[in-house]
Amino acid sequence: MHRYLPAIAWTLALYMGTALTAGQAFIPATAQNATPEQIKQAWLWFELKHVILHAAAYSVLVWLLAWPYGGDWKKKRRRFLVNLLTAILLIGLGQEAVQSIVRWQIRLTNSLVDLASNTGGAAMTLAMITANRWRHTISR
Repeated sequence: MHRYLPAIAWTLALYMGTALTAGQAFIPATAQNATPEQIKQAWLWFELKHVILHAAAYSVLVWLLAWPYGGDWKKKRRRFLVNLLTAILLIGLGQEAVQSIVRWQIRLTNSLVDLASNTGGAAMTLAMITANRWRHTISR
C-alpha cells in the first residue's frame, strides 16, 4: 500500500484543486476593444491549455501508478495496461463528479472532453513507459 501513497496524494490534490476551482468562472483575458475573432482565439487558446493541463495531470498520475511495478508487467502487460487506464478513467469520473457537485450542474460535453484528455495523456505516458521498457529488454 505504501507504494501507492504518491499516487493517492496526487489524486487527492487533483480532487481538492477541482473542488476549490470548480465553482469559479474562468474567462480568458482579452482587450477591451478585441474583435470577435480575437475573442474566439482567446477561448480556443484557453481550452487548449485546459486540455493540456488535464493530460499532464493524468500523465503524472498514471506514471505514479505504474512506477511501483518497475518493468515487472511483461507477463500480464495487456491486462495491466487496461487496468491502469480503467483506474484513470474512474478517477477522472470521480473528478467530474466533484465538479458537478460543486457547480450543481452537469456539463456533459466539457466532462467528456476532460475524460478524453485524461485518458489520452495517461495512454501516451503508458505508451512511452512501455516502449522504454521494451527497448531496455531488447538491448540486454
